[in-house]
Amino acid sequence: MDLAFTPEEQAFREEVRTWVRAHLPEDIAHKVRHDLHLTRDDMQRWAR
Repeated sequence: MDLAFTPEEQAFREEVRTWVRAHLPEDIAHKVRHDLHLTRDDMQRWAR
């Protein structure tokens, strides 16, 4: 079984990572990086 990503999958992965870095509010990113509790408000803000 080949578990390596194709070049297309790798490009898509990088595109998504770039988009999330540009759009995820910094306070939410901080909480995720430090394994802190996300509030309901945090989740709703990100889902909008």
